Amino acid sequence: MKQAKSILIISHHKVLQDTRTHILRHAGHQVYPARDYREAMLQLQDPAPLDLVLICHSVPPADLHHLVDRIRVLRPALPILLFL
Repeated sequence: MKQAKSILIISHHKVLQDTRTHILRHAGHQVYPARDYREAMLQLQDPAPLDLVLICHSVPPADLHHLVDRIRVLRPALPILLFL
């Protein structure tokens, strides 16, 4: 059996985020949704372990660059996946 992962999903598009959150939770993963940069930073500063960050294409490019830079500072080994 696969081990459940803790996943932070960052998306500005509510329907896409809700759908992906539902699918991942149904698969047994712990999902932390964030709708903007501020929410993502709160999750990343929490000491709870994360296995993966998923960033949706709906995140504006300026926010995307800041997010990736901050993730690399706060949690340098955390994998980041950009998705459509």
